[in-house]
Amino acid sequence: MTHDPNEPDLRTTPQPYRRPTQNWQIFAAIIAVLVVGGFAWSQWGGGPGTDHVTTSSTTTDAQPLAPASPKTPAPALAPPTAAPVTPAPAN
Repeated sequence: MTHDPNEPDLRTTPQPYRRPTQNWQIFAAIIAVLVVGGFAWSQWGGGPGTDHVTTSSTTTDAQPLAPASPKTPAPALAPPTAAPVTPAPAN
């Protein structure tokens, strides 16, 4: 097959493959990182939620509490009404 100079060249120059941009994935990843980072910062940041002075067990300044006195003794338990269970005979 020979080249005919009167016929136009229909070949196109190859273009490099351009990956379609998916900006929503980039924005979703950035938002996810910000949300996780914000949650971690809110949990780790700041001081503790309790006052360590009042909950510490190593302080000796606190006065010991008086034991509670029982008001009335608990009632005695009623005796069992059912007959005792006997084990089944072994074969």
